[in-house]
Amino acid sequence: MFILIICTHDGDVDYTKRQLANSQINRTIHKRIYTCSRL
Repeated sequence: MFILIICTHDGDVDYTKRQLANSQINRTIHKRIYTCSRL
C-alpha cells in the first residue's frame, strides 16, 4: 500500500525517494517506486 501512495503522488516521489535512500530495505521499494513513476 505504501508503494501505491507514492505512485499516486508524482511530486512526493522525489521527497520519498530521498527518505527511502536512507534505509537499505527501501532499496527494494525504491525499484518499485521508479517503475511506478514511469507508469
